[in-house]
Amino acid sequence: MFGRFFKTVSVVNFSLGSNETVEASELAENVKMLAHTPIKPSQKESVGFTSIISYHDPELLIHTVDRFIFLTVTYEFKKVNQLKVERLLSAKKKEVAKKNNIDVDELADQEIEEIRERIKTDELQKASPTEDVCNIIIDSDTARVYFSVMATTVIAKKAVGLLQKCYPSLKVHPFAPQTVEASLTQWVYQPSDKLPDRFSLGNKIALKSESDSRAKLQKQDLGSMEVTTMIDHGKLVHEVATVYQDRVGFVLTNQCFLRKATPLDLYYDGVDYEGINPDSYIDTYTRDWIMLCSWLTDFYEWLTITLQIPKIEYS
Repeated sequence: MFGRFFKTVSVVNFSLGSNETVEASELAENVKMLAHTPIKPSQKESVGFTSIISYHDPELLIHTVDRFIFLTVTYEFKKVNQLKVERLLSAKKKEVAKKNNIDVDELADQEIEEIRERIKTDELQKASPTEDVCNIIIDSDTARVYFSVMATTVIAKKAVGLLQKCYPSLKVHPFAPQTVEASLTQWVYQPSDKLPDRFSLGNKIALKSESDSRAKLQKQDLGSMEVTTMIDHGKLVHEVATVYQDRVGFVLTNQCFLRKATPLDLYYDGVDYEGINPDSYIDTYTRDWIMLCSWLTDFYEWLTITLQIPKIEYS
């Protein structure tokens, strides 16, 4: 379900086969066929598209705001405690062996595996599912997909899998072909010379050395001797808290993803909320969604130029 803002943002580029484009009207039919169904007792997982505004309109599986396409993916899954399975298996093997008047060691491997699978099925039916939700914005003009979760998470990968069922030729590619620790490190180490004009530094940072030694600092002056010394000793910046144009604060990662994104007062400066129908969820949120798409596009276009990310033509 879409709210007003993405607190987490990850972005990937995408490519399609020649002469293919993502069209909302065409996508709608595929999305409908891939709608999420509640997980069944014997299922390990269930994934599919759900309404972007949840119970406010359960049938609204796809929505457009200007050129942007909005989708929501729901992923339900169950986890079975493997230690419990093995413990129950051990007891069951003894029971079966005793019943057949044989030693446990004499049980056939196939029989043991069948017992294990029955135990897993029983435990699966008892387990309560966990639910994850991922909101997606597709921008065909820039060939980018924005996720409201980290792109490395299971649900993001499941969401990509659903999109690939809609468009079998679709491939996703990193926004930045290489991680950007070097640039983040320069911004922190020499802010007066290297930090881009649109950025100001916050007070959180994560550093990592080639030997995988890590350091996380919070409520820290990033210009302090402690941070400078760590960089002098070979640590690179993997995440840093920043503010963009005094409008949005976030932690920028070495993959150009955003965490803990928060709109600041200036973000809403000049936004007109007059004439909104309070009984319409879509009407209430449309202005916010327009702003969200606008700032995501603006930020990532600017970041592409600032980091000199090459334009790659995917075949």
